[in-house]
Formats: sequence, structure tokens, C-alpha cells
Amino acid sequence: TAQSDPSMQIWIAGLNEPVSQAKQITNGKVDGSGGLTWTPDGKIVYLTQAADKSELWIMNADGSDNKQLTSDGYPKTMPAVSPDGKLIFFTSLRTGVPHIWRINSDGSNPKQITSGDFADFNASCAPDGQWIAFVSFRSGMSNLWKVGLDGGDPVRLTDKPSGRALFSPDGASLACDYLVEPSSPWKLAVIPIAGGAPSRIIDPPQRRGVGAWAWSPDGRAIVYSVSRSGVSNLWSRPL
Repeated sequence: TAQSDPSMQIWIAGLNEPVSQAKQITNGKVDGSGGLTWTPDGKIVYLTQAADKSELWIMNADGSDNKQLTSDGYPKTMPAVSPDGKLIFFTSLRTGVPHIWRINSDGSNPKQITSGDFADFNASCAPDGQWIAFVSFRSGMSNLWKVGLDGGDPVRLTDKPSGRALFSPDGASLACDYLVEPSSPWKLAVIPIAGGAPSRIIDPPQRRGVGAWAWSPDGRAIVYSVSRSGVSNLWSRPL
């Protein structure tokens, strides 16, 4: 057997700054491994993990004023903040099945957004504040869906296996992990906000598909991680 004992903290660096200028801003045992994201006013929402429990915290960009938002003990992943900063969405196992939940930005008023006997996860918020996109197996495979901020009937956006999606900064499209053919590696696809066929497909930078990724702030590039010789670095690729 082999025991895994990870240690992970959150660091911050400016775009295109040398790695030597990055600053460590948390000191927990495992911080951010389940996801982290920015709020509109420049704070960071992130997950800490201890044993099989994970909780949401919020802090300033320099690590100060660190506050715990949840304490229910249920596993959680991938927080996403609404454009107005008032709501935080995340995946929770509170019901025994992964579903999308939300809380107010101060941790109050937990509300279940999706339900059913199928896994829903990886929520992201539209810039107009009207929708969240998420991944679900409700169609029998991993597809991209969207639903209103208060829940309701989800709308299917893709008909091929798809993964985590993020809205472009202008809100006109989404980029998502996408499987064109079952035997091909995962790629990145840019699809219209209404769903349907991709308007652009980006080949993965490595054989096993795309690592962690995000839109650049101006929406003109995708920033992703590439692992080579056991080391991961961030790269920017213009669309």
C-alpha cells in the first residue's frame, strides 16, 4: 500500500509575473484543492479539507480577514460566485447524491438548486446573473446543462460528453471540456450561450487532455495548466 498525505496551500501572483514573486496566503493542511474562485470585490472563496469533510471559507486577496462560511461537515467542491457577489454556488453531498447548492455570501440561507437521482456538479455563473451552467448525468452521460439561480427545469446545452464549463467574460459563450469522439482525448470547446455545436474546438496541450483552465480576463485566451516531467505550469493560449 501507499499512503497519500498531501499538503496544499493557496498562493497568489500577478499575470505574467515571475513565479519568484508569488506569495503564499494560507497555511492550512489542504486549502483550495476542492476549488477556489474570486468574488467581484476581489476576495477569494475557497474550500479547505480535513479527513472526509470540506468547508467553504472567504478571505481578502492577501489572506487577511479569513472567515468560515459553512460548518455542516458534508463534502463540497467547486465554488462559484454570482456576478453581484451575493450568492455562492457549490456541489454538495448533503443529500447523498452530488447536487448544486447555494448560500448567501455570509454563509446563511443554504438552498438546494438541483435534485434527483443523478449527479450534478461544477456550477458556474453567467455574467448576466440569470443562469448557472453545470455538468449532469441526468441524460445518461456527462452533459452540460443550465438552470436559473433559484432552480427550476434545467436546459440541456450539449449532446456530447462534456465537462466543467466557464462563461466567457462577455457572456456570449461558454468554454467546456468536450469529447468529440469516444476514442479521442478530451478537448476544449467554445459553444454559444444557447448551446448546440461548438463554434471552436481547441486541441489539448497534452495527451491526457486539458488540465485546470480558465478564461483570460479579456476573453481572448484560455489559461491552462500543462504537466511536463512531473511539473505543472500555467500557459496562456490565444483563441
